[in-house]
Amino acid sequence: MTLLRNLIFLVVVLFVFVLNCLLFFNKVFSPMFYFISLTIIVAVLIIIDVLYSIYIKDSLQALQREKERLELTVMDMQNETVLLTTITDILETFGEEISLEDILEKIAESVKNIFQKETVVLQ
Repeated sequence: MTLLRNLIFLVVVLFVFVLNCLLFFNKVFSPMFYFISLTIIVAVLIIIDVLYSIYIKDSLQALQREKERLELTVMDMQNETVLLTTITDILETFGEEISLEDILEKIAESVKNIFQKETVVLQ
């Protein structure tokens, strides 16, 4: 779509350039020709701009959906990372020779990292 838009702009510029060259060499057309030419050029530019804005809007919506999907994927991966880190911490606790009370305290601390904004009660 961008290529088509640029091509049409190029054609319009070339047309205006040719008209100016002809005018420079005293080749004058009727005022009605210039008026109709200007009207057609403006109409084509408006139509192309409207079509281009519709195309861009669709592209932006697709990119927005993709961005939201990627944000959800990143959030899932962050949650998985926290969960795996917590499980690793808990498993490392069992490998140490400490009292049951210390093990439960470390487990409670690790679980609190998962549920940072929640109240955690372990029994």
